[in-house]
Amino acid sequence: LLIIGTGYYGLMKVSLELIKYLESNNIEVIIKKTKAACDEYNMLCQKKNVIAAFHLTC
Repeated sequence: LLIIGTGYYGLMKVSLELIKYLESNNIEVIIKKTKAACDEYNMLCQKKNVIAAFHLTC
């Protein structure tokens, strides 16, 4: 599971090509504004293998 934080206002865009690539390699993706992505990560990391990438500006 990969959680992607798209910034405070959610301005960072994740390309459809990347999402399709990850999903085709059996990697579940969650995309949210960074605060919500952090909360999701903190909740899920206790239960399953998860990594995250957080965009911190904008």
